[in-house]
Amino acid sequence: MIFLNENSLPQGFLEEFENPGKEYRGTPFWSWNTKLDKESLDWQIEQFREMGMGGFYIHTRVGLDTEYMGPVYMECVKKAAEIAREKDLYCCLYDEDRWPSGYGGGRVTKHQKYRNRNLLITPCRKGTKTYEYRNADSMASPSPQGNGRFLAAYKVELNPDGTLRSYERCGEESAAEKNAGIWYVYLETAHDSPWFNGQSYVDTLNPEAVRYFLEVTHEKYRQAVGEAFGKTIPAIFTDEPQFGKKGCLGNAGAMEEVMLPYTEDFAETYQSTYGEDLLDHIPELLWELPGEAVSKYRYWYHDHLTERFAEAYSDQIGTWCGRHGIRLAGHMMEEPSLQSQTQALGEVMRSLRGFHLPGIDMLCDAREYTTAKQAESVSRQYGREGVVSELYGVTNWDFDFRRHKLQGDWQAALGVTHRVHHLSWMSMGGEAKRDYPAAIGFQSPWYWEYRIIENHFARVNTAMRRGNAVVRIGVIHPIESFWLLFGPNQQTGQKRQELDQRFRDVTEWLLFHQLDFDYIAESLLPQQWNDGKVGRMEYDAVVVPGCLTLRRTTLDILKKMRDGGKKIIFMGKAPACMDACACGDIRTFAQNCIQIEFAKSKLLKELEEFRLLDIRYDGDKHLKKPNHKKNWNGERAEKYLYQMRREGERRWLFVANGTKEESPDLALPDDVRIELDGAWNVTELDTMEGTVKRKQASVEHNKTVLYHRFYGHDSLLLHLEPLREGCVSKKAAVESSFAALHAAEAGRASKESSGELFLTAPICTAEAGCASPDLRQAFVQAHFGYALCQERLADPVEIQLEEPNVLLLDMPMYRFGDENPHFEGPEEILRIDNKLREKRNLPLRRAALAQPWTRPNPTAAYPVALRYILSCETEIDHVSLALEALEATELFLDGKRINTDTDSGFYVDSCISSVKLPVLLRGRHELELRIAFSEKVNLECCYLLGDFQVGVYGSRTVLRKRRGAPCWGSLTEQGMPFYGGNAVYAAEAELEPGEYLLEVSKYRAPLLEVRIDGEKAGNIITAPYTLPFEIGRPGIHRIGIKSFGSRVNTFGAVHNCDEKEVYFDPNAWRTTGESWSYEYQLKKTGILKAPMLWKKV
Repeated sequence: MIFLNENSLPQGFLEEFENPGKEYRGTPFWSWNTKLDKESLDWQIEQFREMGMGGFYIHTRVGLDTEYMGPVYMECVKKAAEIAREKDLYCCLYDEDRWPSGYGGGRVTKHQKYRNRNLLITPCRKGTKTYEYRNADSMASPSPQGNGRFLAAYKVELNPDGTLRSYERCGEESAAEKNAGIWYVYLETAHDSPWFNGQSYVDTLNPEAVRYFLEVTHEKYRQAVGEAFGKTIPAIFTDEPQFGKKGCLGNAGAMEEVMLPYTEDFAETYQSTYGEDLLDHIPELLWELPGEAVSKYRYWYHDHLTERFAEAYSDQIGTWCGRHGIRLAGHMMEEPSLQSQTQALGEVMRSLRGFHLPGIDMLCDAREYTTAKQAESVSRQYGREGVVSELYGVTNWDFDFRRHKLQGDWQAALGVTHRVHHLSWMSMGGEAKRDYPAAIGFQSPWYWEYRIIENHFARVNTAMRRGNAVVRIGVIHPIESFWLLFGPNQQTGQKRQELDQRFRDVTEWLLFHQLDFDYIAESLLPQQWNDGKVGRMEYDAVVVPGCLTLRRTTLDILKKMRDGGKKIIFMGKAPACMDACACGDIRTFAQNCIQIEFAKSKLLKELEEFRLLDIRYDGDKHLKKPNHKKNWNGERAEKYLYQMRREGERRWLFVANGTKEESPDLALPDDVRIELDGAWNVTELDTMEGTVKRKQASVEHNKTVLYHRFYGHDSLLLHLEPLREGCVSKKAAVESSFAALHAAEAGRASKESSGELFLTAPICTAEAGCASPDLRQAFVQAHFGYALCQERLADPVEIQLEEPNVLLLDMPMYRFGDENPHFEGPEEILRIDNKLREKRNLPLRRAALAQPWTRPNPTAAYPVALRYILSCETEIDHVSLALEALEATELFLDGKRINTDTDSGFYVDSCISSVKLPVLLRGRHELELRIAFSEKVNLECCYLLGDFQVGVYGSRTVLRKRRGAPCWGSLTEQGMPFYGGNAVYAAEAELEPGEYLLEVSKYRAPLLEVRIDGEKAGNIITAPYTLPFEIGRPGIHRIGIKSFGSRVNTFGAVHNCDEKEVYFDPNAWRTTGESWSYEYQLKKTGILKAPMLWKKV
């Protein structure tokens, strides 16, 4: 056995690791979504500091009721920057009113010349067809308008297989004289859209339009707070820029419109680049050529469009930012697949070249490895500081801490160093509470505990922002091959899907077999290539993954790489085209390189010599199913991602689980053997605790081997220092088995007072299948000295609520106007809101709405009455009603007016006022709200608050006094179905002095906090869901376990029947048909299984 000597970390690192500075911490989107109030800024910014954030991004969202970029708005920006400076936080900017970026809140596109433009290719001559106005969503997808300017017409003839037989360009009038087969091309300008504040999206192909966007946005910020650029204000975020989404024919014979991005001078710049008139060849953009020939004109169109977009938008904005000392951060639109980026961007890597912090967004807890890898590749090759990620969005209120960690971990392993949390609301009034929750801020009752998560990622960043990535493999990005196949879906759709699947396959084959790599963009390569390097990176092997075409410049550089001793691997057939023209040069070159089948095993075999890290299963306890008998020993653990950084001679290694949790309740570990290329001293850095410890390892044949146990939410950060001569024992020690080393590592836990020791107990073995509880207990006692003293901790003596209990009121009877004395319903409140807006000819809130600041004079007030029926089984006193728009509401209980002038505080958010109600006697009560409704008053739920229990019977509810003995289990079934605050399960146990381990293996809460006799013992967040504590005196002791609330049953989509719903946008609250239910669809909350207690023996 070779034991390594102590590892010396860089000077000052330990202090920084223990308490990282703001530069390593997350900066959430701070949603400015209401009427701004300078006086409230300080308190809200302080909450970010308390949460462990490094700052924030000012991000206007739905609901902004102060003129965007107006005087009051800019004063608030200056005030926020000043407060951030005083609190040692960052105040970052966002460049748009909502998204996508570029239209300047409407100020840019009120000028027609700057509006988004598209080609309309249609079989219908202008004036012969009418088009319905389509209320656009938040994307810039075009729709036919019929307002276009004629550009060209074509007589098109197709072969029986749908390929082009011939086409002929003709004039508008001569085309009208011909018979069938005529197609017209018009240049259309985007129409007004409420989402774009009554204007439209911008022409992102037009550099003049983008310059004007800079003038009305970035220059305004520079004039107001430019002195803070590069200091308190380090970055400005641009969000989802795009061009009008490309369309294609469903099939070759379809007589349907197709829209393609374009701009006024596109044909001119196209001709100056390629020497051809694009308008002579438009049919080749839509239809396939005979004999599977490729169209260079189609390829040129996609390439030129992509370059025009990148130059006009990100290059230009990035240059401005660099000149003024502020970093351009953000992400593009539709990055993950070849199909999506072709349609919205052309090529994502080309656009990211202009960013100082290239970025991604990861919504719905998705796993878009291609998205992350593309941004990471650009960042590495251009020597950027890292990658920014907009994450956690659209995950719903109950997205817990373990998933916050897991989502951030895999992205950190793929280069993300700047986390932008989606979303921290300034207010949750009106539609804001459904703005892609959860709220990562003060509206969530766990917010002051979020420092736990931030500390973890900040500590990861203290290592992952050091040095440079160690990567030996490059992969040619296949996007340009995809363009060749962008024809009718029926003829080319399957081919595109296959190419996209190969794109995903290669990405995941390499990543999950711990072969890190970078994508190489052909468009960027000529400018990046310098003396054997691609920008800042140098690759020992380059893979060409089944491409159909390569550029001549790519071929020339591949030849230089091969001549320089690099390994060039062609997967599948070598490309038959060069620059989208048939050519045999690439296949001739490929014959002198490595050619393999497009197969995972073949690729891994050829790249094995470039491996830096290998993670393989070692032991049986990683098995995920009790009845799964297969022994995975020795197989590669295809779930772990990593990043390795080089800083001088030392290395930093971060390993994370790249897959979603299989079950949040089963703490089944993976025992793995980690083999590192080279001889290293190894130090483990515990990012959750901020501690450092030596990691036992051995070295043989210049390989360092160590063992580790991973649970589902774990990650691992290591510092590697070269093994110096004289730092090892004599050669004879090497003959000790690695199994002994593994045993030493596993046994380490039994010598430490930590919850880790308990987890080494096997749940399943390959030989015995699932171990019985008795076997498990015997194993734990024999190996680690812990005996099960309480298999089921006694039921809590009480459940203490930190907030009043809640009855959700969301299905009233309703009456519109004074002329109608009769109430209708009951009906769900958002459906009532829709009916009312339709009656008043107001836009529905589920549609794309203009911002309130654009409508300073709302419609006149209109009387609306809502009546709720309250059923009380017993008398209930000390009750309050929480509601929005109190200033526009009169309250009546059983016909008697309620005084609303007394300030009784608020519930969750200051926009939800609280009003005290009289005692509710046993029986039926009518609670009536008379609302002066206007365009800026929303109908929203109300919340009855008090010390009571709630019974739910389908869609009906009843109030009762708190009764019955509390127990372990969901709060939803214990009279607290709508409660969203924190709850403490207070149990008692008679304990002797000694060391104990508390196990809470099944809960539904953001996190748990444990207190023993009132003293905090720690938190339980991730597997193995255990916490050690000590008892110093015999007797009865109180074990309090706080289950933090998520508010999912208070503000969540409680009528949505789709249990598989993952996209929690505002429409998730407005489902219809089989996805809708009047009966409440509530989630379990709290501690669902009785805790277990173990004692050291």
